[in-house]
Amino acid sequence: MSIVQDTVPYNDPKVTQLPLISCMGIGTAEGFAKAVRQVFQKKLISDRVWDLLSHPTATEEDIVLSSIKSFGHGFTYEPHPTHEGNLKVTVVAETIRGNRVATFCMAMCPLDQEWIIRIVGNGLQVIELDRKEEVIIVMLRNGLRAGNDGAAEYEEISRTIYQIVKRNT
Repeated sequence: MSIVQDTVPYNDPKVTQLPLISCMGIGTAEGFAKAVRQVFQKKLISDRVWDLLSHPTATEEDIVLSSIKSFGHGFTYEPHPTHEGNLKVTVVAETIRGNRVATFCMAMCPLDQEWIIRIVGNGLQVIELDRKEEVIIVMLRNGLRAGNDGAAEYEEISRTIYQIVKRNT
């Protein structure tokens, strides 16, 4: 296969065998994680920008997912699963009026805890970044999922990875 070409067919076996992030939807979690790793290794994001990105800008109810979420800068944030901090409790309540049913949401929001950055795509495809521990978790799925289908399984995978990292450091 010549390097200099005007067009390259996507179904060429020489192309689809390359560890590319994506080529007509062909990609691997490993390839994606390696690409994200370059952000850390090559220092493509300055320390000043990382400091800005290291904390969410808001924590409030996500009416689509019916849960309390921390977000900001185009990302969602989760408290670091193995670095504990002091917690603040947030309660969102809806009053009962007439036939309406009360809704209560409670969230434990860390005040001084480190955060992990999570990017969630369609079908619960996830990229998770922990700059301090230099952990990158990527989950690519071969099918779309509706709502939070598979979220509990992903949370367990994430927690397990961080517990392994903590034990080995």
